[in-house]
Amino acid sequence: MNAYQYTPLQNPNRDIRLVTLLPGRFDDTIRILIDSCPLSTARSSLERHKRLKLKELQATLPPGWKAYESSEGDYIFSHQNGVTTWTHPDPDFVSDLYRARDTRRVADVWFEALSYTWGNEEDPERIHVLPTSILAMGNEEASSSMNSVLRTLKLGNRLTISRKPPSHRLLRIRKNLATALRYLRRKRESRVLWIDSLCINQDDAEERSRQVARMAEIYALAPRVVVWLGKSSSGGQEALETLAHIGSQEVATKKSAPSLKAPISHPPSTSPKARSYAQPPATTIYSAPSSQPRVPRTIRQSSSTASLKSTLVMGAGRKLLNTSARLSSSTNLLASSTCWRTLQRLFDRHYFRRLWIWQEIVLGDNRAVVQCGSEHVPWLCVRRGITKILHPLSNAPKELRVRSQHVYSLAQCRAGRSFSDLMEHTVNQDCMSDHDKVYAILGLTTPVYRERIVPNYTISAAEAYKQAFLAVMDQTLSLELLSRCDLETHQIRGPTWVPDWSTNPPRKPIETDVFFASADKARVAKLNPFRPGQLSVGGIKCATIGDCLPLGLDTARYVTGGSLIEAYTLTLCMHAVSDKYPGGTSPYPTLDHAKQIFTEYFVFGKRKTSSLEDDPYIRFIFEKARGRVLVSSREGHLGLAPPNTRKDDIVAVIFGCSVPMLLRKTPDSTSKAQQYYVVGPVYMHGLMYGEGPLGPLPSRWGIRLPDATHPRLAFWDAKKKSTTFEDPRLAGLGKDWILNTGNGKKGWRNSKTGETRSVDPRCSIEQLKSRGVSVEWLNLV
Repeated sequence: MNAYQYTPLQNPNRDIRLVTLLPGRFDDTIRILIDSCPLSTARSSLERHKRLKLKELQATLPPGWKAYESSEGDYIFSHQNGVTTWTHPDPDFVSDLYRARDTRRVADVWFEALSYTWGNEEDPERIHVLPTSILAMGNEEASSSMNSVLRTLKLGNRLTISRKPPSHRLLRIRKNLATALRYLRRKRESRVLWIDSLCINQDDAEERSRQVARMAEIYALAPRVVVWLGKSSSGGQEALETLAHIGSQEVATKKSAPSLKAPISHPPSTSPKARSYAQPPATTIYSAPSSQPRVPRTIRQSSSTASLKSTLVMGAGRKLLNTSARLSSSTNLLASSTCWRTLQRLFDRHYFRRLWIWQEIVLGDNRAVVQCGSEHVPWLCVRRGITKILHPLSNAPKELRVRSQHVYSLAQCRAGRSFSDLMEHTVNQDCMSDHDKVYAILGLTTPVYRERIVPNYTISAAEAYKQAFLAVMDQTLSLELLSRCDLETHQIRGPTWVPDWSTNPPRKPIETDVFFASADKARVAKLNPFRPGQLSVGGIKCATIGDCLPLGLDTARYVTGGSLIEAYTLTLCMHAVSDKYPGGTSPYPTLDHAKQIFTEYFVFGKRKTSSLEDDPYIRFIFEKARGRVLVSSREGHLGLAPPNTRKDDIVAVIFGCSVPMLLRKTPDSTSKAQQYYVVGPVYMHGLMYGEGPLGPLPSRWGIRLPDATHPRLAFWDAKKKSTTFEDPRLAGLGKDWILNTGNGKKGWRNSKTGETRSVDPRCSIEQLKSRGVSVEWLNLV
């Protein structure tokens, strides 16, 4: 038999291939059809309606009722006595005014997009690809066109196979896909699927580039997305049912409910007594008012002890949960070690380590189902269950929450996030091609990045990363991605100012959103047209790495103010102290307590070494400092830097980058033409909050971040006991400029001209130079 040969797509920008999985028994040879059709959207038959805004809807409610919006966009109604419902309490109120409809576009042909992991190439299986002319409807010959086939399937007609065995071609597929197809195959009906490894000619780089660029569109338009986790082994099916059961009874809202101290419980007639369960600041969990789902075998309600009425016991037998018992959002989760291990094995499946699945499952959203073996459940229920179990404040074992952080991040992901944020959360995910570290997340970013970054597998991964870096730089007016560079692990053949996303980061990244090294200065950068690998950036050389640490911690003063012991403490914890976060919401100790801990542990050794692991703050410090070395500058600064830091490396504040960067002169640098390698980011105490361009704060002032959700730099006046967003190091704005601080962002507007800026007008290059700041071009290669 000859191997299957792909027919080129007539219009790669319009057409896609689809696979028809022909019916058969589980162990039968897999037989498929492959043909192409246009991917277009159907016009919605639903009339558009104007849904009330949440505030407008609230005005229609009777006394005692409140409306909230779920994370999926539905309105949920809650009474002060704890009753929740999807239906407006006024039975005569028009439901179209508050019910959400799926207004997303959908393809005009029915197919299911498969989300799975390719697996290894060992022990592949050969499947039969039959010509499309074998299909027949009833007694009449059907057209060989896949469009006819798809229309037939959409109408629900049954397809039958002609009795005479047709000729076929062989196509080799990997074992994991073959297993998935056997579980997905029906006995008597065909099934139309989009599968990347079959619907894209992987040997044609040009077609692959074009079709990969359309994958976000395919998953977003697919009428259904099937998430294939694998066979039901090691309790996978039971673990999936457990997640779905927990998730089917909770609803997360988009905004918190400040008037409620605890999540709303079930109606008194069916609700167990609730215990408090802390939620993150921007999320409130409510009991879902939906009907009772099927209860998994691994869950039952504890009824032997009154004190455990709000406890869900998992894995404690195979008895079904009483149908009248429902979870409240404050339900405590208890499980045997066997049950936790079963969940861990599910989360450890390679599917959740694959990068492409983020785009596939997030875009599938409420059209996605998760299948393990023969069991399949809605993704939305699984997502809620994951959020409940892996929430940082849940009582699930810490090892489970830590090892499964990537699964929790996936459950929290939504489309439309920033490129940098997506890179931050997916950098450790696996993919077959280094290019895909960028291309696999494009469907989740904003449209501007999909326009700027076009998948192209004919270029090097280094070039693809460079295109992504420049796109982010131009769109955000920042150079934040510089902080993801690491010379120690840089392997791609490209400039060191481009992060190498093909390697996993060797240490936890510095939290760039809580530092403001370049103050409110936007990036100043330009490419050298004669040297494409050189990026010239505006910045300030602030310090030079020395080779010794200062002594006299208990009495010495620091170069930018304060005691040396305070500088050491804040350096090791990267300024993670509660003094910076007013409002009493910070989990960190005060600066005074942190100094006491540092002194006892690291300076005078008053505590036993064996107790180090018992102090959570010490463990936190070690986690921050792991993979970094403590360094000092010739000017007297202390810092945490990459382990390959050398004497005479330069600490520079680069405009548009929120943390200082460590630079190293290239061997061919001259006094007139200096060039630098980017070594990596550095925490340098005294240079994290605009001290480079603006100088240190006056002694009576301190740093504050009033809003931890949307960090923005504020200043505490110890004399007046007040906080302001106005930097005391800068002169007044003048009568024409106005500072705006709404929506979690700073901005400046000129009341005379109407001009708006995201950068403080007092921080222009000219203004800084007039202050005596030595601003220069730094050539990065």
